[in-house]
Amino acid sequence: MLKTVLLIILFAVVSTAALAQPYRSRTLLRSVYGGKKHSLPVFALKTNLLYDALTNINLGFEVRLGDRMSLDVPLNYNPWVFSENMRFNNIFIQPELRYWLAEPFNGHYFGFHVHFAHYNTGKITAPFGLWKEWQTNRYQGDLVGLGLAYGYQWILSQRWNIETTVGFGYFYTKYDRFDCPTCGDRTGTGLTNNYFGPTKAVLSLIYIVK
Repeated sequence: MLKTVLLIILFAVVSTAALAQPYRSRTLLRSVYGGKKHSLPVFALKTNLLYDALTNINLGFEVRLGDRMSLDVPLNYNPWVFSENMRFNNIFIQPELRYWLAEPFNGHYFGFHVHFAHYNTGKITAPFGLWKEWQTNRYQGDLVGLGLAYGYQWILSQRWNIETTVGFGYFYTKYDRFDCPTCGDRTGTGLTNNYFGPTKAVLSLIYIVK
């Protein structure tokens, strides 16, 4: 858990640094890729290091749609069950349409995302004493929602980039609740909740395929 907290702090520091960066013109990206438009990146694979720290298997891709637009599609999966039936099982997808101030894979961008997930979580100890009910209950259900995001992408080389993103929005969830420690006795069916707040936190390593 300490590793997770440290990574979140690192994300906040890197995001702040991104906001302080000067505006990047198209000249930088074209200089890296030889100055020709047809040689600019159009497709990339990526993994979110923050979700890796939460033991989520995650892989995403991003594709250029035009001079200022791209589509980012991350997929997350977590099948693990740990000691004492602790789990953060989920299948989660969050496609995002991005508008870039310079051009895709370079500098600042704003995004609109939607998210869909099926989850089965329980016996989780959250940092700072938050969400204590997660320690004594298991929740199984689905969620759907949308949000807005801001991010920044750094060019490391012709093949490698790194990005940070933070997003806020809404989701609606419907779930069943089970009592722990066995997490097998159902204590609520068809429960619902509406959530407003952070919906995205990204620190991704990116490999430019084409």
